[in-house]
Amino acid sequence: MQNFYTENLTAALYTSFIKGKGTSTYTFEPGTNLWYKEYKSVMEPYADSLYNSLYLFSVQPYMNIKYQYKGRRMNLNVGLPFGLRGDWLMGDTDMYLLNNPSFSLEYRVSGAFKFKGSASIGNSIEDIDKMAGSYIYTGYRNLYLYSVLPKDVSQSYSASLNYSNYSSYLFAGLSAMYRSNYKNVMGQTSYREDYTFTEYVDMGSRFDYGTVRADVKKRLGGSLIVNAGAEYSYNSYQQYIQGKLYNTSSDGYAFGLGFDFEPCDNFSIDYDGKVSFSELRGGSGAAIRYCTNQLKVNW
Repeated sequence: MQNFYTENLTAALYTSFIKGKGTSTYTFEPGTNLWYKEYKSVMEPYADSLYNSLYLFSVQPYMNIKYQYKGRRMNLNVGLPFGLRGDWLMGDTDMYLLNNPSFSLEYRVSGAFKFKGSASIGNSIEDIDKMAGSYIYTGYRNLYLYSVLPKDVSQSYSASLNYSNYSSYLFAGLSAMYRSNYKNVMGQTSYREDYTFTEYVDMGSRFDYGTVRADVKKRLGGSLIVNAGAEYSYNSYQQYIQGKLYNTSSDGYAFGLGFDFEPCDNFSIDYDGKVSFSELRGGSGAAIRYCTNQLKVNW
């Protein structure tokens, strides 16, 4: 029998200062986050059972700066959050500089064309209140304790161009997106059955995903609306496990077709169909195919 008893203390303090004139607005948000955690584990009735007590303390002052512009043809948002976090874990101290700048733009090129774009890149550290279930383990004559918290570095970019013509009910869009996430090196200390300490390193992981998509929607006649879409996606996943690299990547394709038919107020038919498949790059496995159909009749 193994039990964890947790006492929690979480505190947050922040203030917002907003300054705006005309189409521009500035926001300043200084604040501080505070965590304190205590974990205890007792194993009985073994005479040589381990008693483990861990104390974790974390404090993070931060500043979030935002700028927003709203004009006749353009909307712009810029965010510059950054913070300094210190963690104290049983005598070990770690300091992290956290930042996650972001940018988004919406611009109307003409009456029918609209462009949207966004970008963000930054890092983050997992909260210490998640360590009990994820990073601290206790077993009979064994003690596992991760010495550092995982550090995530992520980035994402997206862009789209949309066409809207309400008089002919024609809508078309082209979009692209890329996202990447990297988790840092993690060290582990193990207490073995022969009461000797050993250390090894789990090298972390990396995930990349990108997609390009095209959509079109058109009214045919007064009661029939047809929509179609096509998409290409790319996935890549890398992970080091006990010093060995595992690398998986795949291509994906998807095609969709649907229609809405409403000849009168109290009757309609809606259909959506999609065919997609993905295939490993450099592998010998067969492609995975999916086919979904959905038909709704309302009366």
